[in-house]
Amino acid sequence: MIRKQKINLKRRGKRVKLYFLGSIFLTALVLLSTYIIFWYFTYDLPDLTKITGYKPRLTNEVYSVDGRLIGEFTTEKRKLIPLEEIPAHIRNAFIAVEDKRFFKHEGVDFKRVLGALIKNIQERDIVQGGSTITQQVAKNLVLSPERSLTRKIKEAILAYRMEKNLSKDEILYIYLNHIYLGDGTYGVEAASRNYFHKSVRDINLAEAALLAGLPKRPEYYSPRKYPDRAIDRQRLVLRIMEEENLITTEQRKEAENYKIKILPSRTPNPQVAPYLVELVRQHIERRFGTKALINGGYTVFTTVDVDLSLAAQWSLRRGILELESRRGRGTVVRHLDSQKEISNFLESQKIDEIKPGNSYQAVVTEVSNTGISPSVFKASLAMGKWPGQLRFGVSKPLGKPVDGLSFPLSKNYAPLNGYGGISLVQTKLRVGDVVKVRVIREVEGIYEVSLHYDPETQGALLAMDTNGYIKALVGGFDFRDSQFNRSTQALRQPGSSFKPLVYSAAIDKGYTETTIVYDVPVTVKNWEPQNYDGGYLGPILLREALAKSRNLASVRLLLEIDPNYALGYIKQ
Repeated sequence: MIRKQKINLKRRGKRVKLYFLGSIFLTALVLLSTYIIFWYFTYDLPDLTKITGYKPRLTNEVYSVDGRLIGEFTTEKRKLIPLEEIPAHIRNAFIAVEDKRFFKHEGVDFKRVLGALIKNIQERDIVQGGSTITQQVAKNLVLSPERSLTRKIKEAILAYRMEKNLSKDEILYIYLNHIYLGDGTYGVEAASRNYFHKSVRDINLAEAALLAGLPKRPEYYSPRKYPDRAIDRQRLVLRIMEEENLITTEQRKEAENYKIKILPSRTPNPQVAPYLVELVRQHIERRFGTKALINGGYTVFTTVDVDLSLAAQWSLRRGILELESRRGRGTVVRHLDSQKEISNFLESQKIDEIKPGNSYQAVVTEVSNTGISPSVFKASLAMGKWPGQLRFGVSKPLGKPVDGLSFPLSKNYAPLNGYGGISLVQTKLRVGDVVKVRVIREVEGIYEVSLHYDPETQGALLAMDTNGYIKALVGGFDFRDSQFNRSTQALRQPGSSFKPLVYSAAIDKGYTETTIVYDVPVTVKNWEPQNYDGGYLGPILLREALAKSRNLASVRLLLEIDPNYALGYIKQ
């Protein structure tokens, strides 16, 4: 009996020992597996410094002499704004719809994740995410947009680490400045300026709720393309804010009744001084490097005058178009007098397909009023067998503002590329006119086009004040067609246009308009200049020599005052 008890005790001891060793092994196996899984998901995680040392790409801005925005260039249209300058109702709108438990969780909201998991199982697809604002920051800054379990786990780990290294306000600051809000804009400040033409500091609750509804699907809820969808989403945001006691019922109703006005997207680069803006861009890249240019954030104030710049551009365009017209290359290529001529012309075109961005000759088949203004019309066109539509305004002289249309940068001149899809002409188009057009897009089988002026002649203009400050710079007829800047890149001899500078230097040195100069032959080393008529006038008044552009008198005058003196004067 005692022996049996000893045997049982030994067996029990062995089992206990076996269980103990097995427990240690299983614990070690679990720990090892956990470590391997953790290592698998974290070994290639990016460094948090990209988030903690947040330095996003910003917009470079160029301003006129009076502080008006005339150009911008960027890879991401963004303008940073401190969190404390973003009003509370804007912060609350984003938190309510994107992560209502933002201030309660530590990077991952497990309650929300569970709800999303159940929804995805029901739909047998990934239709809903449980990402917090912190997770969205991690995804947008350092992870790919890939929708997979692996990426979600990495996102959660990064979010947890972020919460340990950054405050909630710092995370919210990054989120509100980095999130994509459609129309090429990033961050609430850039989006507010884009949609409402005002700082996010100045928008109301209705506008804030509209912006807060965009992050989920910016293009789908675009207020510019799909206003009804955007308003439905905005009202959802307002209801959630009310449910979370962030606004009252009265505030929600007032915001729902507010009529939001989405203003045209601001693209100032080609509308005022495109050649000068490009010159600024090149200067930044030359001086600070390509990387600095891409990272952006530069604000450049120029001496350019908006109205003088527009006056210069339109003056050059009118001069070139007038010259082209005298040479048989007018805005209207030709006019077809009958329906038979129109039909024959269209049949002869043989256009197999229309491609947006390309230029074609088109025949005007109908002209009607738009109702916008007595000076704005809609023309139906035909390009071969393809129908088109052109909106145009009559601006005479070309560049004069069109009644009923507005241009925020100038009341005295029209924008260089027309009014948001409305081209400019000096005289009203007629049925049968053949014009050159550029295709913009196709909408329900009809191609929207703009007039395309494509002159053979080019020109340039540079205007400076007496201090040498540039007030206007025009490098060609149209920057969209040719970025070659003939004001700075076309190395041409100034010719007779240089003479007034020489005569100014002479007057500065004491000469007067009645001083006698000599229009007689002169030799400078091996150079023997000639007058254009081959003759000479002898002694003449200084003012007559300039008025008649006499080469010999000008060369002698330059030698008399000393070329070095003239050069020094001109440089000043």
